[in-house]
Amino acid sequence: MRFANGDTYRFAAYWDCLPGGPCRGNHYHLDKTEVMFVISGELRAAYYDLDTGQRFDTVLVAGDLVTVHPRLVHSYMALSPTQVVEVASHAYSPSDTHPYVLL
Repeated sequence: MRFANGDTYRFAAYWDCLPGGPCRGNHYHLDKTEVMFVISGELRAAYYDLDTGQRFDTVLVAGDLVTVHPRLVHSYMALSPTQVVEVASHAYSPSDTHPYVLL
């Protein structure tokens, strides 16, 4: 899959979350880049940049598009029933998924 800006992504996934606890993330990747599009709902999102030490918390809503680069810890908690489409530079790999709890 190639985007209009020329970026190529080799993996696509759909996921959903319900309120009540962390639903995705609490990890980072060394190689993988992910792009998420929130189809519906609201997610509490937490990010931590391993290189700068900066943390950023926000709420993602339907229509938001987020790029998660390598070495950016990411975690998501549903505030309402939420649906997301994600594309990534690589398929899931346990060797490139490093636990780091934010939420």
